[in-house]
Amino acid sequence: MMYRLLGLLLLVNALTACRPLSSFDRFIQQSGTHFDLLIAGGTLIDGSGQPGYPADLLVRDGEIVYTGPVDSSKIELEQWIDARGKVVCPGFIDPHAHGDPLRTPAFENFLAQGVTTIALGQDGFSPSEADTEKWLSAWEAQATGPNILPFVGHSSLRELAGIGTATEVADEQLQRLCGLLEQALQAGCWGLTTGLEYVPGTYATETELLALARVVGQGGGLLMSHLRSEDDEQIEAALDELLRQGQYCRVQVSHIKVVYGKGAARARQILQKLHAARRSGVEVTADWYPYTASYTGIGIVFPAWAKAPHNYEQVKQQRRAELARYLRMRVEKRNGPAATLFGSGPYAGQTLAEVAAQSGKAFEEVLMELGPTGASGAYFVMDEALQATLFKDSLVMV
Repeated sequence: MMYRLLGLLLLVNALTACRPLSSFDRFIQQSGTHFDLLIAGGTLIDGSGQPGYPADLLVRDGEIVYTGPVDSSKIELEQWIDARGKVVCPGFIDPHAHGDPLRTPAFENFLAQGVTTIALGQDGFSPSEADTEKWLSAWEAQATGPNILPFVGHSSLRELAGIGTATEVADEQLQRLCGLLEQALQAGCWGLTTGLEYVPGTYATETELLALARVVGQGGGLLMSHLRSEDDEQIEAALDELLRQGQYCRVQVSHIKVVYGKGAARARQILQKLHAARRSGVEVTADWYPYTASYTGIGIVFPAWAKAPHNYEQVKQQRRAELARYLRMRVEKRNGPAATLFGSGPYAGQTLAEVAAQSGKAFEEVLMELGPTGASGAYFVMDEALQATLFKDSLVMV
């Protein structure tokens, strides 16, 4: 009996010794048992496109070194995070962000949303310094929370080139503009942004934009554009303008939307245009934000003739009645004064309708007193069915 029991124990020990090591055991045999971080019990999204699955994750020296089941009793840890009931995934990339790394290098608002890379210098505006290397170095020295993808702004380059709000651009000015862009790309900018609904970018001609697109293409960059118009009746022409630039470089529609447009069918018309351009060889993509309101300066509702380089006070005196009519028509078309919510200036937190009611003034009078640079606001001007349809498309990122 004793011999049979001893033989059974020997057999069990032999079988245990022959059992193949788990992938985790093999891993720690090869790489050691000390790690900086274990994220345990979460649902892992690994970036491959497959659905999330349960897995632990080990980090050493800032790098993910293992994913899979982890036996924590076999390792030494500096930090352990219980991720049960949570999702563990790669950091998000925000392709259209705003902010100043010199003022808020931590960018905690992005990190709190899981965003670990942001693209700055949007809508045609970047630091107004001719020495791009200087401001890029200053940004890098801040040790920002998220990674920064710097872009150089067309409007800022226009000012640096001495063009400003001019519509007629001399050959030497255009050469200087293209030279500044080339320097910015060589210094490390990922591409060019344009803001063709804003001053001074709105004064650029097709000749100027195509010349810049060639430089972007030669530098292997991306051209991201706030289109000349996002209004329903003008957006297709604005897209065509960008797609012509796409003959020379990769192009992206910034925060794609159709102001006043309604319904999924309208969205599909816009998407068909983008996909047709892709089939013809234009590398076009778009980004999108998950809101039915946009946010920008109040100048968006003012006519071009009331904004720089025109003297606003003079315009207000000489064309007051005409300006009032324009503002009333424009705001009413944009879902009325209740759809404009001030985000800065003296009326921050109130709608234009509320300010008008409290002051006893017509809403256009309120706007004329503020002027085109007096505030920024949110504008509830988009249709949810249309925007949701845009977002579902393979060419569109959030």
